[in-house]
Amino acid sequence: AENYGVAMLPASTSSLIVGSFPAMALVLEWAIDKTRPRPARTLGILLAFAGVAMLALAESREGGSDVLLGSLILMFGGLCWALYNFAMRLVMGTYTALTITTWQTLFGAVGFIPFVLFEGEPLALPSPTAWASLAYLVLGCTVAGFLLYNWGLEGLRPSTATSLSNLIPVFGLLLSALILHEHVGVQQLVGGAIVVGGIVLSTLEDDLDAP
Repeated sequence: AENYGVAMLPASTSSLIVGSFPAMALVLEWAIDKTRPRPARTLGILLAFAGVAMLALAESREGGSDVLLGSLILMFGGLCWALYNFAMRLVMGTYTALTITTWQTLFGAVGFIPFVLFEGEPLALPSPTAWASLAYLVLGCTVAGFLLYNWGLEGLRPSTATSLSNLIPVFGLLLSALILHEHVGVQQLVGGAIVVGGIVLSTLEDDLDAP
């Protein structure tokens, strides 16, 4: 859902919607846990979203084929992601993060098979660059990324865990400057700093709630 939604939206719009995922998780916390977060946690999540908004405006591009449909699809993906964080709490105390990541990767791969069969695109032998990209996607983004994320979920609230995803555009900004030597403006630096500040604030709230 996230990939399809992003493909249908301008980069700035998709960044803003993805930045709102932690707020979605926060609302689910209210509904599922019957608790209300401390003001500092809410402020931290709102600050992180504001920082993502500044980054999105700085990187705004024209494009997108269907903003309304793409937004709905992307928001559905965010709902799935938020519910995933809550579902993980049911198994975290029973299984290790490595076991959970192994099984979710296996069933995730199996779940994509029907979509591939109906894709309609001819299957071709990938180029060496495509193989390298695929290897990083599997080993870096999926195996290492989800394994570390699942370990982190053991000590974080769902809303804080999703809030950390707002660091993605910040790291993207830093890597584009370091690797691609792209220019980083003042608005981008301020937006990144706000994101980091908001995440730190919401994470401190988790430390205060810890026994």
